[in-house]
Amino acid sequence: MNSVVRIALSLVAASIAAPIAFAAYLYLTVPGRLDGIQVVLAVAWLVCLLHLILIGAPVFVLLKRRSGLSWASISLAGFLAGAVPLGLIGYPARQEGYSSGATWHGRYVEFYQNGEPTRYAWFSHFESCLLWGTLGVIAAVVLWRVWLVLSSFTASRAGA
Repeated sequence: MNSVVRIALSLVAASIAAPIAFAAYLYLTVPGRLDGIQVVLAVAWLVCLLHLILIGAPVFVLLKRRSGLSWASISLAGFLAGAVPLGLIGYPARQEGYSSGATWHGRYVEFYQNGEPTRYAWFSHFESCLLWGTLGVIAAVVLWRVWLVLSSFTASRAGA
Protein backbone atom coordinates (compact mmCIF):
# COMPACT_ATOMS: atom_id res chain seq x y z
CA MET A 1 0.00 0.00 0.00
CA ASN A 2 1.56 3.29 -1.04
CA SER A 3 1.91 6.35 1.16
CA VAL A 4 -0.90 8.34 -0.50
CA VAL A 5 -3.42 5.55 0.11
CA ARG A 6 -2.28 5.19 3.74
CA ILE A 7 -2.70 8.92 4.34
CA ALA A 8 -6.09 8.96 2.58
CA LEU A 9 -7.40 6.08 4.70
CA SER A 10 -5.99 7.72 7.83
CA LEU A 11 -7.75 10.99 6.92
CA VAL A 12 -11.06 9.18 6.52
CA ALA A 13 -10.65 7.46 9.91
CA ALA A 14 -9.75 10.75 11.60
CA SER A 15 -12.67 12.53 9.92
CA ILE A 16 -15.03 9.98 11.48
CA ALA A 17 -13.43 9.96 14.95
CA ALA A 18 -13.80 13.68 15.70
CA PRO A 19 -17.56 13.88 14.88
CA ILE A 20 -18.16 10.78 17.01
CA ALA A 21 -16.37 12.51 19.91
CA PHE A 22 -18.44 15.65 19.19
CA ALA A 23 -21.64 13.56 19.31
CA ALA A 24 -20.58 12.17 22.69
CA TYR A 25 -19.91 15.72 23.92
CA LEU A 26 -23.36 16.85 22.76
CA TYR A 27 -25.03 13.83 24.34
CA LEU A 28 -23.36 14.57 27.68
CA THR A 29 -23.85 18.34 27.70
CA VAL A 30 -27.11 19.13 25.89
CA PRO A 31 -30.16 18.46 28.06
CA GLY A 32 -33.17 16.79 26.48
CA ARG A 33 -33.53 15.20 23.09
CA LEU A 34 -31.03 15.75 20.32
CA ASP A 35 -33.42 16.24 17.41
CA GLY A 36 -31.62 16.74 14.13
CA ILE A 37 -28.33 15.33 15.39
CA GLN A 38 -27.85 13.46 12.11
CA VAL A 39 -27.64 16.73 10.18
CA VAL A 40 -25.25 18.20 12.74
CA LEU A 41 -23.01 15.14 12.52
CA ALA A 42 -23.06 15.14 8.71
CA VAL A 43 -21.99 18.79 8.65
CA ALA A 44 -19.40 18.12 11.37
CA TRP A 45 -17.98 15.24 9.31
CA LEU A 46 -17.78 17.36 6.16
CA VAL A 47 -16.13 20.27 8.00
CA CYS A 48 -13.72 17.89 9.73
CA LEU A 49 -12.78 16.19 6.45
CA LEU A 50 -12.14 19.51 4.72
CA HIS A 51 -10.19 20.74 7.75
CA LEU A 52 -8.06 17.60 7.70
CA ILE A 53 -7.40 17.88 3.96
CA LEU A 54 -6.54 21.59 4.07
CA ILE A 55 -4.64 21.73 7.38
CA GLY A 56 -4.15 18.27 8.88
CA ALA A 57 -2.61 16.43 5.93
CA PRO A 58 -0.04 19.14 5.08
CA VAL A 59 1.01 19.45 8.74
CA PHE A 60 1.18 15.66 9.09
CA VAL A 61 3.36 15.32 5.97
CA LEU A 62 5.59 18.16 7.18
CA LEU A 63 6.06 16.53 10.61
CA LYS A 64 6.65 13.15 8.96
CA ARG A 65 9.34 14.55 6.66
CA ARG A 66 11.09 16.23 9.58
CA SER A 67 10.89 13.03 11.66
CA GLY A 68 8.79 14.94 14.15
CA LEU A 69 5.98 12.45 14.69
CA SER A 70 5.46 11.96 18.41
CA TRP A 71 2.56 12.08 20.84
CA ALA A 72 3.48 15.62 21.82
CA SER A 73 3.96 17.02 18.31
CA ILE A 74 0.83 15.34 16.92
CA SER A 75 -1.28 16.46 19.89
CA LEU A 76 0.00 20.03 19.76
CA ALA A 77 -0.47 20.26 15.98
CA GLY A 78 -3.99 18.82 16.28
CA PHE A 79 -4.92 21.21 19.07
CA LEU A 80 -3.64 24.24 17.19
CA ALA A 81 -5.27 23.12 13.92
CA GLY A 82 -8.61 22.78 15.70
CA ALA A 83 -8.48 25.82 17.97
CA VAL A 84 -6.68 28.55 16.03
CA PRO A 85 -9.04 28.86 13.03
CA LEU A 86 -12.05 29.11 15.35
CA GLY A 87 -10.15 31.47 17.61
CA LEU A 88 -9.59 33.83 14.70
CA ILE A 89 -12.99 33.47 13.03
CA GLY A 90 -15.12 33.42 16.18
CA TYR A 91 -13.33 36.26 17.96
CA PRO A 92 -15.89 38.22 20.04
CA ALA A 93 -15.56 41.58 18.31
CA ARG A 94 -17.40 44.77 19.13
CA GLN A 95 -20.83 44.98 17.48
CA GLU A 96 -22.35 48.45 17.67
CA GLY A 97 -25.68 48.51 19.52
CA TYR A 98 -25.89 44.72 19.87
CA SER A 99 -26.93 43.05 23.11
CA SER A 100 -27.46 39.36 23.78
CA GLY A 101 -27.54 36.84 26.52
CA ALA A 102 -28.21 33.16 26.98
CA THR A 103 -28.14 30.37 29.49
CA TRP A 104 -24.53 29.35 29.94
CA HIS A 105 -23.70 26.47 32.29
CA GLY A 106 -27.11 26.66 33.91
CA ARG A 107 -27.47 30.38 34.47
CA TYR A 108 -28.44 33.34 32.35
CA VAL A 109 -25.55 35.64 31.42
CA GLU A 110 -25.08 38.60 29.10
CA PHE A 111 -22.63 37.99 26.28
CA TYR A 112 -22.88 41.46 24.73
CA GLN A 113 -24.04 44.70 26.30
CA ASN A 114 -24.55 47.62 23.94
CA GLY A 115 -22.07 46.21 21.44
CA GLU A 116 -19.33 45.32 23.90
CA PRO A 117 -18.45 41.67 24.52
CA THR A 118 -18.62 40.82 28.22
CA ARG A 119 -16.27 38.49 30.03
CA TYR A 120 -18.81 35.72 29.39
CA ALA A 121 -18.43 36.22 25.64
CA TRP A 122 -14.69 35.70 26.13
CA PHE A 123 -15.19 32.70 28.45
CA SER A 124 -17.53 31.12 25.91
CA HIS A 125 -15.06 31.84 23.11
CA PHE A 126 -12.16 30.22 24.97
CA GLU A 127 -14.35 27.28 25.92
CA SER A 128 -15.25 26.76 22.25
CA CYS A 129 -11.57 26.98 21.26
CA LEU A 130 -10.76 24.37 23.91
CA LEU A 131 -13.49 22.06 22.58
CA TRP A 132 -12.41 22.34 18.95
CA GLY A 133 -8.76 22.03 19.96
CA THR A 134 -9.57 18.83 21.83
CA LEU A 135 -11.43 17.48 18.78
CA GLY A 136 -8.36 18.41 16.74
CA VAL A 137 -6.17 16.35 19.08
CA ILE A 138 -8.53 13.37 18.71
CA ALA A 139 -8.49 13.63 14.91
CA ALA A 140 -4.70 14.08 14.78
CA VAL A 141 -3.96 11.12 17.06
CA VAL A 142 -6.36 8.87 15.12
CA LEU A 143 -4.79 9.95 11.82
CA TRP A 144 -1.30 9.20 13.15
CA ARG A 145 -2.15 5.86 14.78
CA VAL A 146 -4.09 4.56 11.75
CA TRP A 147 -1.20 5.63 9.52
CA LEU A 148 1.22 3.73 11.80
CA VAL A 149 -0.91 0.58 11.73
CA LEU A 150 -1.24 0.73 7.94
CA SER A 151 2.51 1.38 7.62
CA SER A 152 3.40 -1.62 9.79
CA PHE A 153 0.92 -3.79 7.87
CA THR A 154 2.53 -2.69 4.60
CA ALA A 155 6.04 -3.31 5.97
CA SER A 156 5.13 -6.81 7.23
CA ARG A 157 3.53 -7.67 3.86
CA ALA A 158 6.62 -6.44 1.98
CA GLY A 159 8.90 -8.59 4.13
CA ALA A 160 6.80 -11.73 3.67
